[in-house]
Amino acid sequence: MEGISLIPKDSGYFFVGVQPELIDSNPELSAAILLFNAGVAACEAGSLPDAAGYFAAALSLSPRLAWAHNNYGVVRNLLGDHEGAIECYDLAIESDCNLACAYFNRGLCKTRSPNIEDAVKDIREAIRRGLFS
Repeated sequence: MEGISLIPKDSGYFFVGVQPELIDSNPELSAAILLFNAGVAACEAGSLPDAAGYFAAALSLSPRLAWAHNNYGVVRNLLGDHEGAIECYDLAIESDCNLACAYFNRGLCKTRSPNIEDAVKDIREAIRRGLFS
């Protein structure tokens, strides 16, 4: 999306940067990105329940924010809600079919199911979409 950039952090997480003109033209999206960044900070601090709340709040403002769905899925998976995590990854992929990490994360969650072929399919799709390139 124009006006938004991912900013890598040493921890492996990404903050989202917003151009000033986007803040004026789309305040809900800007607020969602601030909440997303708060969720990333909570993850880095080890506060997963807080992170889940921030990602959920970001998605209430901007339901198509694929990175928020993905990160919410990561947090839900770490909290033991594997089915909820898969739902988040599904929504991330619906929002951005090129988000390779969502396929990979969904594949990892699916390794817990008896149908390992679905997990392998997702991981292959993540690689095909450039996860490791």
